[in-house]
Amino acid sequence: GFLEVVPSTIQVCALKKSQNGTGWILRLCNPCEKTAACAIESKGISSVTKVTLEEIPQEEVAINDGKITLDIGPKKIVSLLLE
Repeated sequence: GFLEVVPSTIQVCALKKSQNGTGWILRLCNPCEKTAACAIESKGISSVTKVTLEEIPQEEVAINDGKITLDIGPKKIVSLLLE
């Protein structure tokens, strides 16, 4: 598929076109009581930026061998700009 997120406890809350039209906004939610290490695989993504809910850029996220890895805190939502 277009996008694979592991582990299955991490929920994809949204996948939508970014407001500026340059990429996609992926919102992930960790509903668990513990921090979760999340891995995302997607073809054709050249850059990933952590953004606020208003899509304001916060920090770049590294892509290694086509995979994005990040920790998501307990009961947290993370928004990423995929380009």
